[in-house]
Amino acid sequence: MPLILLAALFASCFNSHAQAAPGLAADSAQTVQQVLDERAISLDFFKSTTILTDASTASAYSEVNYVQPRSYQKKPYIFDGIFNTPVPIGGKWFHVPHKGVYFVMQLHPDVTVRILQNDPAKGDSSSPVRTPSLMPGVTFFITANRFWNRPPEKAKHYFALKIFHHSNGQDGIHFLPDGYWNRYNGDFSDFIIYEFIYGGLKQGKPQNDKETKALLGNSTRTSAPYNYYWNGSFQLSPKSSLDPDMTKYHLYGQYRTTGEIGFIWAPYYQDYIVSRDKKIKTPINSPARKEIFRLYANLTYIWDYDFNTGSIYNLQPVKMYDITKRLNISVTFSARVPGTSFAGLFLQGGYYGQDPYNVYFQQSVLFIRAGISMGFFSFDINRDKLKGNFTPAF
Repeated sequence: MPLILLAALFASCFNSHAQAAPGLAADSAQTVQQVLDERAISLDFFKSTTILTDASTASAYSEVNYVQPRSYQKKPYIFDGIFNTPVPIGGKWFHVPHKGVYFVMQLHPDVTVRILQNDPAKGDSSSPVRTPSLMPGVTFFITANRFWNRPPEKAKHYFALKIFHHSNGQDGIHFLPDGYWNRYNGDFSDFIIYEFIYGGLKQGKPQNDKETKALLGNSTRTSAPYNYYWNGSFQLSPKSSLDPDMTKYHLYGQYRTTGEIGFIWAPYYQDYIVSRDKKIKTPINSPARKEIFRLYANLTYIWDYDFNTGSIYNLQPVKMYDITKRLNISVTFSARVPGTSFAGLFLQGGYYGQDPYNVYFQQSVLFIRAGISMGFFSFDINRDKLKGNFTPAF
């Protein structure tokens, strides 16, 4: 219901393509074409918002990090997984008919898990999963013709509202005797977080390739378009949704801005069936887009005026320009595994001024990690148009 009301309000503000009900044959044909165009735009908006979501990442024995305070330093993780692939809900029907307004919804069953190595000195045993981050939520995307139905050389734009929760499922005491937050089984909860988002993307100028450039011998690259994308947001954690001890000592950022900029290289390839003597190549389907890699950077900054670090017995105010405590930044390179539409390999490096892993928020981390990436990569799957007796299952 909130999404429908939001779409209706958006339509009333940005309705630049509304038309009266046609009465003549020409008007009827125009209306049919308008409906087809709206469905195509709606489907494109759904596909684009899905592809632009960050990939989930999983690394094992590959992370190298340096932690402050030094007493927080752990052995390299056995496993570090950030699973944030959404459940997208949308398609050609998700628009306001004849109003040029389109919307998409994503459900987020987000989970972050770190499996620690056994370390008696830190009280870690049995390869524990300490305090996993659970961040379920929902995002509502919306756009209009004037923002999305634009020429290829123009950027497309959208707006979104994300509402999510962050907790760790623990019920231990908050503070240890040294005045730091309990990282063993301390309770952590940010009950509700609001994120107001603006984003966009732009396609670079396609580069035509000669047929001599081949992929695995059975495909040729016909053109090499690429996309830039970006988004920025403001995050708000209301005081009422945070644990009183977090707000009492001003230890956790309530007001944050985030930004992301990325690049996707996804050329078009023409598939062929090649004869055994390599002399005859029979094209199948039309050229399909296949993502090769994406590179993106994420940034978050904490803007709370009253913001402290350290033990509650010796709190240290953090200056507004102190990026060592307020800034989180990471750069990720993800390359799709050839032949697959969902799996890739990634390399990531960055710095967390305030570690986003729930009760570890009092530590700062410099890190590098590598492993498997998973997500909705740009990959068109075309069914081979071949004659035969086989009937596909799906």
